[in-house]
Amino acid sequence: MIMQVEQPLCLECMRVLSDKLDKEVEDVNRDIKAYEACLQRSELESYNVLSDVDFLREKTKVLIFNPLFLFYFLLS
Repeated sequence: MIMQVEQPLCLECMRVLSDKLDKEVEDVNRDIKAYEACLQRSELESYNVLSDVDFLREKTKVLIFNPLFLFYFLLS
């Protein structure tokens, strides 16, 4: 999008603005590189996906060792 400037900037103000914009571009580029590096690392990681049986086994362990579950189980 092209914007028209209603009031021209003096040379010093234009330099300051240009420096600030250059700094923002550098910051964004640094963020992009950090994001890409993080994305590459996450793609290299392996994920251990539980089968349905293993998931139910782990869920049962959590329920059994939960004090509230034990309290409710003992009262019934």
